[in-house]
Amino acid sequence: MATNPKSLLSLSESEMLTLWKKILNLDVPNTDCDVQRIDGIDLDATIWLHIRQWYAHLLQTAPLHMVPVEDMLGSATITTQADSATQVQLPARCVRPVEVRMLGWKRSVTEFLSPDHPVAKMQSNALLRAGTENPVVVAYDNRLELYPSVTTGMPAAVEILRAVAAPADGSFSFSPEALNTIKQFEQSL
Repeated sequence: MATNPKSLLSLSESEMLTLWKKILNLDVPNTDCDVQRIDGIDLDATIWLHIRQWYAHLLQTAPLHMVPVEDMLGSATITTQADSATQVQLPARCVRPVEVRMLGWKRSVTEFLSPDHPVAKMQSNALLRAGTENPVVVAYDNRLELYPSVTTGMPAAVEILRAVAAPADGSFSFSPEALNTIKQFEQSL
């Protein structure tokens, strides 16, 4: 379930292709004449490549109000490791995590550390490891490590897991204001 569906456009592949052509003034008006060429470039294939690049970039970098943010708790695989870390395997369509909270943590984590960050490296030491007041989440490709994993007297359980995710049906979902980035994206190619 998306957390911001009312503010987002949802377009099918054909709608997205039509819109892209319209924004870039590539839509050809219908006439009574039909001409087919077999020696030219496949314009639609080229446009599709650009659309996919633009959408991947948008999902990865745009502000959260511009992209679909979903509750991923039901589709993630969660395991607790012996070294007091909880690992979360995110689904393939998850692009970037935005919020994680475990039962017993005093706050959610919205900033995710790379594995080479000094604080991430400290999590291997039980004496330096994060606590419930200031939890740490280390992000790998499609996997998260959550510290601390278990709090005294509580089971290890993730209660919030939200992420930017590509729509499962292959459609394109984004804020109307993202359309303003298309021309600039095309010029950067």
